Amino acid sequence: MIFRPRSIRVRLTVWYASVLAVILAAFSVAVYALVRGSLLHEVEERAQSSCAVLEGLVTDEPMDPDEIEEHAIVTLFALEQEGVPTHVSAGWTQHGLPPPAHFAGGLGARRWVSQSGSVFSIARATTEGSHPLAILVAIDETPAREHLRTLALVLLLGFPVAIAAAIVGGSLLAKRALAPVGAMAEAAARITTDRLSDRLPIENPDDEFGRLAAVFNQTLARLQDGFERLRRFTADASHELRTPLTALRSVGEVALRSPDFHDRCRDTVASMLEESARLTELVDGLLTLTRESTQAFRARFAPVDLAQLAREVAELFKPLAEERGQRLDTRIEATALIRSDRSTVRQALVNLVDNALAYTPRGGSIRIQVGGDDGEIVVAVVDDGPGIAAEHHARIFERFYRVDPARARSHGGAGLGLAIARWAVELNDGRIELDSHPGAGSTFRIVWSRAPGAGTATVTHESPHSTAGGPP
Repeated sequence: MIFRPRSIRVRLTVWYASVLAVILAAFSVAVYALVRGSLLHEVEERAQSSCAVLEGLVTDEPMDPDEIEEHAIVTLFALEQEGVPTHVSAGWTQHGLPPPAHFAGGLGARRWVSQSGSVFSIARATTEGSHPLAILVAIDETPAREHLRTLALVLLLGFPVAIAAAIVGGSLLAKRALAPVGAMAEAAARITTDRLSDRLPIENPDDEFGRLAAVFNQTLARLQDGFERLRRFTADASHELRTPLTALRSVGEVALRSPDFHDRCRDTVASMLEESARLTELVDGLLTLTRESTQAFRARFAPVDLAQLAREVAELFKPLAEERGQRLDTRIEATALIRSDRSTVRQALVNLVDNALAYTPRGGSIRIQVGGDDGEIVVAVVDDGPGIAAEHHARIFERFYRVDPARARSHGGAGLGLAIARWAVELNDGRIELDSHPGAGSTFRIVWSRAPGAGTATVTHESPHSTAGGPP
């Protein structure tokens, strides 16, 4: 079964201590091996050096072995000639070292272990001449091995102490490192739908936790904006729905209390039908805005000729423009093809033209232009209306927003036309722009960025389509 603590702090501490334990173990073994090799090699060199000194004393400057032993120049040594020991030092015999013949058969350093457990490093050399002399020197390795045992004991005792310190230190480091996460968790736990304005604390915006908190705060900001829009939408929808319903109820109650109810029945029913139509239009608009973009919707994308669509919308509004004494033109500067859902693009254009007709005075003109440049395809609706002040541009596409509520109600609108237009355009990967100034009319542009295979535009001759009624 794999040990997997729930706490990240515990996991970090375990990982840190485990890695450090492996490193310390490897380091301890390496240190012990290096020191052992160094000490034993030093003992061997001492044995060989003593052997060379003794060889010089008995050959170059002949010296009696007893005198050598007496002056303690070399304490553990033995001499052998032709297989017969000629001198064995007292120390050699005291430590129970074997006779020289035991080490016959080659030169170099050897080791011998006594019955008491002491280890000796043996160096052997042979003099030159007709009667060669074998020289053996022994060096006790006990001091060096005592140092090695002390070192091993220090490493063994220090290892668990170091691991314990690593666990404590790792736990404290993990606690400090994860403190921002705990603070963020506590702050996130306090955030509710009524406190979406709260944000997570950011200690260091450049580290990983800071970037995580920043991303989470951006998500909270989007959620807050969505909730605010939902609250405004609910409040505005309730208000807008209440108005026609109240009117229907008031008209009906007044008609019922009227003594000439039968004579006024036709007018009452007509008024109620008018309010009902307005209510139906409002509900249809709300239902349209609740539609979502899905893969099934995008699967319906097909090439759409914007020039043909503009002419079709112009023909649709021709009778209304003539009735209001307005001039409606189409100016086709380019034949533009895009891949989109034709019905929703048509709905957006219809809403823009309907808005332009509603606010353009009698005798004014509305133009539907189709064109484009090297990077974009544009459909514009230009009117000669009163224009829109700059402070309203940012909210003109919001649901139920009206620049002049009283004037907008006189046109019978529900405040959803431009919102539906923006929804339809964005659903088809476009964007909608407004260019308007008070007294200078308004221009609504639907813009698509040209993408490979998404649309083409070729400049053609200007194709005006004009309907006029009343004075030009």
